[in-house]
Amino acid sequence: MVRAKERARVICRTVAIFSGTRSPPRDTREIEAAIDGLPAGSIVIHGDAPGVDRLVDKLARERGRFVVIPMPANWTEYGKAAGPIRNRQMLVVAGALARCGYVARVRAFPTKKSKGTRDLVKQARALDLEDVIEVELPA
Repeated sequence: MVRAKERARVICRTVAIFSGTRSPPRDTREIEAAIDGLPAGSIVIHGDAPGVDRLVDKLARERGRFVVIPMPANWTEYGKAAGPIRNRQMLVVAGALARCGYVARVRAFPTKKSKGTRDLVKQARALDLEDVIEVELPA
């Protein structure tokens, strides 16, 4: 029999993929709110690119209540295809955790020029991920 505390802990398991512009955003409030909205113990995955990804890494680690997993693209091996391949890898990890009872989320913070972030959102929606939020940042 599962006790109420154990049941609550299982329900709150969350994996969140963050992606965004490579330019450091001037206003970080939307990103901070997305991180602060995650339950303690959540897994935060990002692509380890400059800009939003590195900011997410810093903010999540500062809060000290998340598992942070950077997943950099392998540009040497895959060339220009590395970004979409890495995006797919992040979604595969989140999907595997979702099949184990985690809530899978995607939080995207693109600008008009963010091709990689838009690719991640497109792939996430093609996989029918339910919790995909895209917040366009000013250029």
